[in-house]
Amino acid sequence: MILDVAKQEFLVRYYWWAKNQIAREVDENFVLLEKLKQSGNPPTSRFMDYAENIDAHTVKNTMIAMLKRRMKNTAEYANESFNQEDEFLCNSYFDFEPPNKIVKVENTISIIERKHLRDVLKARLEPILGDKITKYGAGTWRYSSQVNSWVVGTTIDTAGKLHALSYRHCVGTKECPDLLSDVAISIQSWLGVAGGPTYWSLVNHDNINKILSLLAEAVSNYMNAASSLLNGLSLD
Repeated sequence: MILDVAKQEFLVRYYWWAKNQIAREVDENFVLLEKLKQSGNPPTSRFMDYAENIDAHTVKNTMIAMLKRRMKNTAEYANESFNQEDEFLCNSYFDFEPPNKIVKVENTISIIERKHLRDVLKARLEPILGDKITKYGAGTWRYSSQVNSWVVGTTIDTAGKLHALSYRHCVGTKECPDLLSDVAISIQSWLGVAGGPTYWSLVNHDNINKILSLLAEAVSNYMNAASSLLNGLSLD
């Protein structure tokens, strides 16, 4: 199987899987999005404000439209082209003005807390992802998990200047870690809320347990799906 074929097939499978995750999320009354909001994920907080006074069917269609917008080529290949209705739904969200809220100002996480965060993250994720990691400095590392003939990478970043923590998945080989996934795979992206890695601007003693629990749940969810998403795909 040539790379372009494997890549297209993976992205189509991922697109359909993400749509199913969105449908399940709506059926379960936005349980994961509520957890994301409560843990302090900024894009989800904004999206939940938007969704608060909109019916569930429209919210679901908006989530799918934003997923399609970021995966236009894949959606078209799956015979679900990004259309005018999708564009209208996306623009309705992008034009949304969140209500004014009193925000409690918090200090950014300290160096000591960052070290503690890294320690507890590794302790929580090792049972799911193993201990095979590649370090990129003190605050960023990637887990490498063998799934079928591929390596699923999970990058954890606690060294960002604009966030305290972010994570994303990628799919590739040992030699080239990101061969198949053009999009940054994470819970906020597969639920259509925002592209890129899922991130938290602030991690403190009030929300760290919520973040750890949600991150473990999200990572487990994707890793459990990865075998099916990659089944039969090979560069051999």
